[in-house]
Amino acid sequence: MKTSDSITNIIKAIAKAKSEMRKPSKDGINPHFKSKYTTLDELLSCVEPALCANGLVMFPRLLNGEGTVGCQITIYHTSGEWMAAEAFFLPAQGTAQGHGSASTYVSRYAISALFSIAADDDDANLAMQPKMAKTKAPVTDEGASRTRAIEMIKAKCTDEELKTMIKTKFDKPLIDFLTLEELRKLYKLIEKVS
Repeated sequence: MKTSDSITNIIKAIAKAKSEMRKPSKDGINPHFKSKYTTLDELLSCVEPALCANGLVMFPRLLNGEGTVGCQITIYHTSGEWMAAEAFFLPAQGTAQGHGSASTYVSRYAISALFSIAADDDDANLAMQPKMAKTKAPVTDEGASRTRAIEMIKAKCTDEELKTMIKTKFDKPLIDFLTLEELRKLYKLIEKVS
């Protein structure tokens, strides 16, 4: 997990918000498997009011890789503090419906995991192939995940060197603001310097 320099206020606010979140109900029905599950709408109705009441806002960001869909969640506090969870990826079927199901499923899974919400789920069959996985492709592959790219970049240089390169070459404040294409360019630049 990545965070702002200080997390004192955001941790207190998240702890208070967590105590105010209700357990979601199984409001969705999967007719194919005759099972019930918690929809994304139901999960958000349990999480967002408690976050807002405590000065927090959540930004889930969908990520795409070759045959995968991912979700990375960043939480911001009114104090300016923030926390970004590691992205979680799972395989997606190659159809629009399969991609949509995987996107919804991975969002629900990431939100539930981040807030330790036990949202019982029997709906994974629509979204997943037999095994969930994080993408571990190298930065140069089309399907490389942003998370893996960032890990590989950070292993090559110090935080100070990285901040300088990002500001100089891309005019952005943090690595989290770079696109996957910009991350690839940054990686190649670091490779040349090393």
